[in-house]
Amino acid sequence: MEWELRPDTPCKEPSGAAVEHYRRYGRDVAMLAGLGFNTYRFSVEWARIEPSEGVFDEAQLNHYRRVVAAVRRTSSLPW
Repeated sequence: MEWELRPDTPCKEPSGAAVEHYRRYGRDVAMLAGLGFNTYRFSVEWARIEPSEGVFDEAQLNHYRRVVAAVRRTSSLPW
């Protein structure tokens, strides 16, 4: 983002905060379910979970647990 905000950047419009799915996943998942989607694919940012070799970030693991829980809450599948 820093690059696109420089005075000499070729970017006509900066992307800004983009979609912020990391923070807005609950609303995003609910919106997809409301649109009738029955499938949702997301990725895990392993660098967040294991920031250095052998060190695991429990807060990040909990984040992805919450993402999975949000998907399961909005799913019509019998879990």
